[in-house]
Amino acid sequence: MPKAWLAEDLRPDMPLGHAAGLMLAVKWPEVQHYESAARTGKVAGIHDMRVACKRLREALRVLRPALPRDSRRKLLPVVEELNDALGEVRDRDVLRQAFKRMMREDDRLADLKPLRRSLAKERSAHHRKLLHMLEGLKRSGFGRKYERLMAELEAMNGDEPTVVGQFAVEAIGDRLQDVMDNLHAITGRYRSSLFHRQRIRVKKLKYALEPFLPILPAEADELYGMVSELQELMGLVHDLDVQREVVADWVVTYGLSDGLRLTLQQIARRRRDLLAQTRGHVKAMAEQECEARLQQVLRALADQTVARQAAT
Repeated sequence: MPKAWLAEDLRPDMPLGHAAGLMLAVKWPEVQHYESAARTGKVAGIHDMRVACKRLREALRVLRPALPRDSRRKLLPVVEELNDALGEVRDRDVLRQAFKRMMREDDRLADLKPLRRSLAKERSAHHRKLLHMLEGLKRSGFGRKYERLMAELEAMNGDEPTVVGQFAVEAIGDRLQDVMDNLHAITGRYRSSLFHRQRIRVKKLKYALEPFLPILPAEADELYGMVSELQELMGLVHDLDVQREVVADWVVTYGLSDGLRLTLQQIARRRRDLLAQTRGHVKAMAEQECEARLQQVLRALADQTVARQAAT
């Protein structure tokens, strides 16, 4: 996964609007950085652009209170639509790669070939829609509108009551508490709906941490890595649930062959293994006192913010 682009020159005592402008100013260029590769249809290009777009979307969501309402209503839906368009292509890539790997490992699963061909056709159709959307963004001048808003935010350097350090402590703390309150969705009996809601909570915590890393104590980098790994593992479990659904739908239409039956069994085994890895990672995070250390990181940021405010 490509490394996130982060703002420079952030200080915890900066007014929230000004800091939001700095943090968001690097996010649209990050998305554009991968556009050429995504336009060609390269699997890696689609993946990287989608990751960057997801980071932009989540940063906009986290920093929502700092954005003017009109601008928020115009920007966020467009970014969400772009993320969805990239996701439609990426989802087919993930499925096709998974089925290809399964066939390579077990030649009894050759019945997956027609399904892969169908996914390839869907992928081509969704890639064309993505290209159409990218052209629409260019014609609408989205990039210029985005840059103007970032400039307006960065100019907000006056007597705004909320500073970014204070905001970060509250935003990260709320999402951390939400994750901890629902750990049973991972450690208890597996229920896909509960597990995947928890996956979203973990994702929100990860993306709440990410833009504030430049002002968090250095230990936050390690803790962010732990949260990111948990999100990755949970995402892989989700991918297997999607694979199972796709194969099951195919079976409804074309019947249950021996190869497809073996495919479903292999997916179930792989999901059990990944669930065990995910639960093991949660246990390791508990043993390393991840939550307590994150809380300490937030207290340190709060203290630093107060100290800087007092000094000015």
